[in-house]
Amino acid sequence: MNKNHFIKGFTLPEILVSTAIGAIILAALFVSFIMFQRSYELQREMTRNQENGRMTLDFMVEEIRNAGYRHFNKGSPVPINQPVILESPTTNANPGGTLPEDCGEKISVMYDIVPNQKDMGTFNFVRRIVKYSGERYSPGGVTALSRCRLKRHQCHYGYVPSTGKFARITKSTDYPCEEETILDYLYELSFSFSDYKYDHFAGRLNPLTRGSKSSFNYATSACINDFKQNVACGQYSPRARTIDMHLSIVSGNEISSVPDDPSDNPDKGKRFLTYYNSTMVLRNL
Repeated sequence: MNKNHFIKGFTLPEILVSTAIGAIILAALFVSFIMFQRSYELQREMTRNQENGRMTLDFMVEEIRNAGYRHFNKGSPVPINQPVILESPTTNANPGGTLPEDCGEKISVMYDIVPNQKDMGTFNFVRRIVKYSGERYSPGGVTALSRCRLKRHQCHYGYVPSTGKFARITKSTDYPCEEETILDYLYELSFSFSDYKYDHFAGRLNPLTRGSKSSFNYATSACINDFKQNVACGQYSPRARTIDMHLSIVSGNEISSVPDDPSDNPDKGKRFLTYYNSTMVLRNL
């Protein structure tokens, strides 16, 4: 006895339609994934720049404002005759990508700190000199990965009553002479020194409230030496009362969602900058 068995299945058109719908869904998921990945890359770089930049800015502002502070221990403090100077930036060869044309202006400040209780009998005063400067860094010696790092260098000096001068402290770990990196991917560091009338006299930063400058008045080698010897530098006869600071950080990686600006010089590629600005009134001058 013959029986007809009818096996139900998908017809070719149904299979083609199902495949097309599945492909559309997969394409939509893929596009969503790419958009999410690009957004994540951008947010990650922005968060890193904002955290590092804000912390660095606050730290620098607090220390630079200490310029000229004199501590009372035994009698009257020794004057600080040159509390702050500004040095010219070092030009970078072959800038581009994360490497700017230079690593920023260099600022040095001098102020007193309170000696440890056990050292007050040894040091009348302990004077600290701090220098912030950007330096080129090429990891593994690879030029294509070159970028700028912001360095903080400090040394401590004890007052010698017999000579009336300061000598560097070399035999105490409490007052080191050391250097540390405080910020990576630095792109610009600029300053503007102004006197009590808010008239500019040093630095390349040009706030909108003032006209262009013909000279940046960077400290000469003689002025730098005077600063280290606590001698007033005639070049900076107008005392700095206000310092404006501009800091920018470049994203470490190229972000696919960031457009490549053809007018960039040097060309940063698909990278973006995060900017920070501050105006400091020196409280000890």
